Amino acid sequence: MTWFVWRQHRVQYLVGAALLAAFAIMIVVTGTQVSDQFHMAQAACTAGHGCRQLGGLFMGSKVVGFLVLATLGTPVLVGLFWGAPLVAAEAEAGTTQFAWMQSVTRQRWLAVKIGWMLLAAVIWGGVISALVTWWAGPTNAEQLN
Repeated sequence: MTWFVWRQHRVQYLVGAALLAAFAIMIVVTGTQVSDQFHMAQAACTAGHGCRQLGGLFMGSKVVGFLVLATLGTPVLVGLFWGAPLVAAEAEAGTTQFAWMQSVTRQRWLAVKIGWMLLAAVIWGGVISALVTWWAGPTNAEQLN
């Protein structure tokens, strides 16, 4: 059953992994730049040059900032572009009826199918959440000062 789910949805898994890798690379590159900039401004503040640098600190590009805010809608987008076509494709192709005529029970088929999809969505969401939390660390620290 696991092999069947992999064969049926490997394109979605691979596209999701590629998008996640591209997002991670972008967040890590811009996050290290933002972190270095924050630490330099913080060092200047502690050296007694005044803390004006922290007030006008440029926290990355506006495009990256927009993408980070857009990650709030990630669960909706995953459900819209992955979950809905998954259900529609199953109904259109009739694979649910085919699967139910095999030796696999309906409960097992549904549990394995939904289980792997939910596991992939949880991993994807968790990685995005961890990356965004790390990226926003200097911004959050600046607002505490």
